[in-house]
Amino acid sequence: MLRAGLWHRGMSKIVVVDAPEVGHEWQTQVPVGPEGIWWRLKAICYNITTSAVAGNRTSRLKVMASPAQPPGFVNMDDAYAGIAQAPAAAAANSTVRYLATEMGELSGFANQFMTLPHDFRVPPGHYIGSQTGAFDVGDQYSAIRLYVEEWVFEPPGERTSNIGDASDAYRVDVIKLNKTMERVAQLLEAQQATP
Repeated sequence: MLRAGLWHRGMSKIVVVDAPEVGHEWQTQVPVGPEGIWWRLKAICYNITTSAVAGNRTSRLKVMASPAQPPGFVNMDDAYAGIAQAPAAAAANSTVRYLATEMGELSGFANQFMTLPHDFRVPPGHYIGSQTGAFDVGDQYSAIRLYVEEWVFEPPGERTSNIGDASDAYRVDVIKLNKTMERVAQLLEAQQATP
């Protein structure tokens, strides 16, 4: 009998993303490891300082299967999924703090708020980053932080057969356990009796 795949929650942590070069979008990769850790996005915060060049910048967050090509730039042909967009644009010659969370707006923490999809898990090897409308070569992202919860996915597999009624609940064989405990007690008594 097969069982469904299982999710196992890991630790929560803050991921600090290095500021990209001026005029580049930011991105970071979910680590690839043998255990296949996924990231559940709980919150993302960052600043953008816009140049004096006229035009409003619209900040968006996206998940990509591969890094933007060339690194730091966005090509609309890249395979990506948009996950959030700021409700208002950043004006030229300003610094704006953005905060995106699963729960939505938290007043006092940022100038702009975005809501992340609930329980959004990004697979290992995928990228999380920005995509900015009207982005200028003089614009700069900084103070980039992600609050993530790690999850490990255990693929479907064989279910161990159970005793008794063969229900799906895993059970302890009490009779076998009692016999083993009796045998351990006998061995301990024999060991203590031996001079």
